[in-house]
Amino acid sequence: YKFARVEGTNARNLFAGMLSCLDEGVGNVTRALRRKGILDETLLWFQTDNGAATPACGGWTGGQNWPLRGGKCTAWEGGLRGVAFVSGAGIARSQRGATAAGIVHTVDVLPTLIAAMGGNAAELAAAGSELDGVSQWPMLSRGLAGARQTVLLEADPLASPYSNRPPGFVCSGDQHATPYYALRQGRWKLLLGDPGADDNRHRSIGNGFWCTGPPCPADHNNSATAAGPWTVDSVMLFDLESDPTES
Repeated sequence: YKFARVEGTNARNLFAGMLSCLDEGVGNVTRALRRKGILDETLLWFQTDNGAATPACGGWTGGQNWPLRGGKCTAWEGGLRGVAFVSGAGIARSQRGATAAGIVHTVDVLPTLIAAMGGNAAELAAAGSELDGVSQWPMLSRGLAGARQTVLLEADPLASPYSNRPPGFVCSGDQHATPYYALRQGRWKLLLGDPGADDNRHRSIGNGFWCTGPPCPADHNNSATAAGPWTVDSVMLFDLESDPTES
């Protein structure tokens, strides 16, 4: 464990400890690949599946989404915008250490990896169909423009909040307070409905700015920070280039 302890936030300390173990494990893998003489022929891809959990969904486990709004189970950037890095074979030297700002969806991973190996992912699609994903290999390997401008982020017409569920109710959708939808088109993001999660105990946190310990401001309040209320009829449009925090 090589990180300074954060007083009063044990979850953050545990998270840092697990991250330290992950770093050690990755180092073990890369050293093994180097001993086998195949590290230069290997492409390593790491990515998160969603933003950090908050008490409104998943329980706080030490992750931070600051300064983004929301977290896991929400349609805010704190729940949807993930981090990733790619390293190894096929990446141009000029791209090493570079940041790719294009829009990438999880469904793009398969066609991108297939393209990196010189294949054609379209051949994997069923007859008469197309893959949802697109290859982002030119952007990642050579710094060219990304392959997509549009991505459907959320679409759940069956969402039903915990607070409105009778005993024994089985929900076919998510736990959001209303049916909700999110669409990204270039710099623009459209949100319909209530984008936050509702567990009937931390309703404001799902739509607020949850953050504890560094790098959060010392006076930050983990509560209903500019949090709605929103309804099924709510419509919001954000310019993520000028307002990435959806404020």
